[in-house]
Parts: sequence; structure tokens; C-alpha cells
Amino acid sequence: MARLHTTLAIFLMIVALLFESSVVYSVIIIPGEQTVHLSNNISSSTILNVHCKSADNDLGPQTVHFHQDYHFSFHANLPLTTLFWCNVDWNSAAGNAINSKAFDIYSTKICWIKYKDCRWYALTDGLYFFDNEKNALILKFGWDH
Repeated sequence: MARLHTTLAIFLMIVALLFESSVVYSVIIIPGEQTVHLSNNISSSTILNVHCKSADNDLGPQTVHFHQDYHFSFHANLPLTTLFWCNVDWNSAAGNAINSKAFDIYSTKICWIKYKDCRWYALTDGLYFFDNEKNALILKFGWDH
């Protein structure tokens, strides 16, 4: 029984030392800077209107022209619950249909753990997420009309 207590005490001391190390602390506990990108790949005449927010930040309305990239960077919070969402809309070529979507553009479950750099692409049929592991675009959200 004494041996178990000694082993447990040593283990706890090692864990405490690891968490005191600034290198381990910065790698394991505090996420680095995160960047989210949203590219307009709809058509040459299409302007994408984007307005992104989190619980703490309103990034304001943005205008993204064809083949342009709107991006923002930030540090995720320590409980790893950071969430940014965006309202996105654009007019069809005929000008009479508004395509829009409100969606979560960043959550630590999707981006930080797997990607550190989130890339989204707006196309005529919806919003695509670039999956680094599959090296492919994946349709995540269709447009609301």
C-alpha cells in the first residue's frame, strides 16, 4: 500500500512539473492564434456580404468580391468554447433572389483540434469547408433562399 502511495505521489509531482513548464503549457493548454478564411468563389459579378460575430466580438459587415478572401485571426479561450458565427448573403445573377445563410464558421471542436486554420468557400450551391485530412471541399451548408 505504501508503494502505491509513493508511485501516485511521484506521478502527481511529474504532472505538476509538466504543467509548470511554459513549453508544455503553451502547447497543451493555450491554443495558438487561429485564423478563419471565407473565400468568394461564386461568380465574377457576385459580391458576398459577410457579418461575423462571437459572444465577445462583432467583426462588422464585410464585402468580399469574387476570388477574394475575408479572414480574421484570434486566440481561442481557455475552456475551448470559442464560437464565431456569420451571416452571409449574395444576390443571384438575375438580381432578384437573395441567397443567405447564418452558420457557425468557427468552433474549437471543428477547427482548433483538427485544423488550426479554418478555410471556407462560398459557391453557388452553398458553403464548403476545406477538410485538410481529406484534402477536399465538403459541402456543409446550402443557401437559404
